[in-house]
Amino acid sequence: MYIFGTLVSMNRKTETREDRAREFREQELLRDLEEAARRLGIRVRTERGTFRSDLCEVQGESMIILNRRLSTADRATVLARILCRLDLEEVHLSPRTREFLEECRQEPAGESGNQGEEE
Repeated sequence: MYIFGTLVSMNRKTETREDRAREFREQELLRDLEEAARRLGIRVRTERGTFRSDLCEVQGESMIILNRRLSTADRATVLARILCRLDLEEVHLSPRTREFLEECRQEPAGESGNQGEEE
C-alpha cells in the first residue's frame, strides 16, 4: 500500500497488535509470579538503581526487589528464578505460570533474565 508515495507494509498494524498481546501476556505472567510470592509471605518491590534483583530480608521482612531497568519479560524471568529456589507445592499457580517456572528452573543461570543488572 502506498501512502504519500511511500510503500507501507500492511503487516505494521499486525506487528503492533502482536507486540501489545505479547506485552500483555508478559505483564500477566509477572502479576501471577508476584501473587505467588505474596502467598508465600514475600513482598515484591520494583526499584531503580544499580543492583542485582534478589530475595533479601529487610527489618525481618522477606522481600524480593526487582530492578525497574529490566524489561517486563526479564523481571518475570528473574522473579521466576528466585521463586524456583522456594517450595511452591502448596501455592496455587496457573498451568502456564508453573510451566514458565519449570523452564526457568532448567535454564542455566546467566542465560537470560539478569540482563542489565550490576554484578
